[in-house]
Amino acid sequence: PRDLSIAINSFTAVLIIACPCAVALAIPFIFGNVLRILGKNHFYLKNTQVIEALDHINHIVFDKTGTLTDRSKLSITYLGSPLKEEERAALLALSQNSNHPISQAIHQYVQEQTETPENLVALNKWREDEGAGVQAVWNGIPVRLGSAAYITAPVPEGWAAQKGTYLQVGEQIRAGFVIQHGMRRGIQNVFTYFRELGNMYLLSGDNEREKANFFPL
Repeated sequence: PRDLSIAINSFTAVLIIACPCAVALAIPFIFGNVLRILGKNHFYLKNTQVIEALDHINHIVFDKTGTLTDRSKLSITYLGSPLKEEERAALLALSQNSNHPISQAIHQYVQEQTETPENLVALNKWREDEGAGVQAVWNGIPVRLGSAAYITAPVPEGWAAQKGTYLQVGEQIRAGFVIQHGMRRGIQNVFTYFRELGNMYLLSGDNEREKANFFPL
């Protein structure tokens, strides 16, 4: 009331100092609250920067195995003659440490088909090639478990059309596993929702045998 210039300077100082601080404090609280709400609905983001980016989505890329598919609904068809006991033990040892859902499914399938628990054999030079398969050396013999593109031996005639996962012992394909995935419950509603946001794509290291189950995305 006494000096207009002092009043204007004070008013300006308050705006300059307080407003950015209020915004700087408000944004983390808002983003934190959004993450909490999304988390309660089982939607998890890696960081808060993604929240603003969500508004600009125009392409949606889905992973397939374990994301769109339900591991509990998976079925396996076995190809080939029965494995010898030591080969079965080598296969279990080869697949048990793999993180890939298909390797884990094969490991569980072989265990369920075995009447008595197998004593896992020792493997050397075990290696997992992400998205392709696993390999190791067993009693001096190279063994591989993976897709047709991963193994080095020719797939038996008639098996290749199945597009499965194959067990190679030495230079011979000893078994094949044809995986049939089951879709997660409610996944069609997910497709319907995201189709309105933009173009949808499927990203998978698997073969195209099940393409008809997912397309057109």
